[in-house]
Amino acid sequence: MKRIILAILILCGVTAMNAQYISRSKASADIDTLIYTLSEVHPNIYSNISESSLNSQIADLKANLQDSISVIDLYKALAPIVAQIGDAHTTMVLPYREVMIEAGKYIPVFPTIDSNTGKMFVKASVGNCVPYDSEILSINGISAKEMVEKMLAFVGGEREFFRLTMIDNNIMGLFHMLYASDEYTIIYREANSGSHSS
Repeated sequence: MKRIILAILILCGVTAMNAQYISRSKASADIDTLIYTLSEVHPNIYSNISESSLNSQIADLKANLQDSISVIDLYKALAPIVAQIGDAHTTMVLPYREVMIEAGKYIPVFPTIDSNTGKMFVKASVGNCVPYDSEILSINGISAKEMVEKMLAFVGGEREFFRLTMIDNNIMGLFHMLYASDEYTIIYREANSGSHSS
């Protein structure tokens, strides 16, 4: 009995891992369904992006699909296109679970984004390795400003304040999707202080 249960659990694990990848035809069909649904449901899908530009980007994406694609890679390719619709209510949900599983080693700080300035600060850190409320200047040589600008491409919205808030709400997933590493060098500035690294 124990062997049967173990085999079922292993099979479920393999199925779950395989489910992270989808075939080219399934991905293409999912993209078509998404765009069709948006065009039918959204009151004005082309208010910020022209129909020809949207269709061209979708056609390019579909033409360049590999035989199979991970859920994460499909999100990376499709979310910035959907974000160009420019509507705060129209966004793709980050595949958070898949991103965090793939990331492996996590950054030892929990960043937060100031929705007024776009600056990155430390909300918490493992063992207080970076003091609370320190401003993160760069991680692994990439400036915080550059990271935030790249993350903005994945969220829609009429106002930058809202888009920065959306990034803040998904910061760990977005960070690990774009900047996961085996180790992290963090340059930061403590409140009312100079630069430090950790």
